[in-house]
Amino acid sequence: MNQYYEDLIRFRGAPALIKTVRRWETLSKNIKNSHAEDLNILPDMLWISQRGINKTLLLTKLSNYLYSLDNLMLFSGKERFLEFNLGYTNPGTAENSFPELLRFIRKVEDLKGYTSEFHGVVYIDISEWLTHTDEKAFTAFIEYIATNTDKWFVIFNVSGGKPEEVNKLESMLSLYLRIETIKIDYPKTDDLFNVAMEILGSYGFEVDDDGKKLLKESINTMRKKKYFDGFISVRCMCSDIIYETLSKKETDLYSLTAADLSGFAKDSDYVRRIVANYDERKKRIGFLKEEDND
Repeated sequence: MNQYYEDLIRFRGAPALIKTVRRWETLSKNIKNSHAEDLNILPDMLWISQRGINKTLLLTKLSNYLYSLDNLMLFSGKERFLEFNLGYTNPGTAENSFPELLRFIRKVEDLKGYTSEFHGVVYIDISEWLTHTDEKAFTAFIEYIATNTDKWFVIFNVSGGKPEEVNKLESMLSLYLRIETIKIDYPKTDDLFNVAMEILGSYGFEVDDDGKKLLKESINTMRKKKYFDGFISVRCMCSDIIYETLSKKETDLYSLTAADLSGFAKDSDYVRRIVANYDERKKRIGFLKEEDND
């Protein structure tokens, strides 16, 4: 079994994507006996995602897996994927005055390295353009992408937005590209908790049942905030637990009880501070309404 495939399908929070990856595994096997091996057969993607998904890690796993298959797409250049955020700018009326398009082209050129062209996965976050899809600049950008899709596997991403806005975007992209829409789900509390256990376990720590209950409750409390950073926050929490443990305990260093973890309980100063940071981020971004991550 392909080790990159096994690594990818264990990724938590993206079941719809994993379902597609399983289809790719079958496609790769079948295509070897067909006449379509030189065809750029993969449709491009539109991800509908939430905050808290480690997209860089997911893109790393995805591109490594596609590279390992060696018959669904071509790779060449310094990296296997490009991660790009298309910031919203009003380019005005002057020709060639769309700075984000020029910045994107420079990024692609830089990834060529010593090869003639960059071939690989191109991830573009277009969330800032979700309410501006009628603007000529956005259409010009999509048209440019469409002229190069034979060299790239393109993944557009939007986070947030109303369903009607997402549907409009999907229809617009479908005019220029073969698009498969994938929902990247927000990580569940159990997924986040299991990752925390894996991180702590990888450093030799064991958590008793009461300690596990405490950590799960704390993660669930943080997860309910709209601007919770998901796996990023969980990794930071684990780093803080390890720091606090190794800098204070003198015996039974690697056995963690609820008493040892009391500083990370759901009603602790630590969790209150983290939650307050999410609330402050919400105010700065300017959203008027907060919704729980169900």
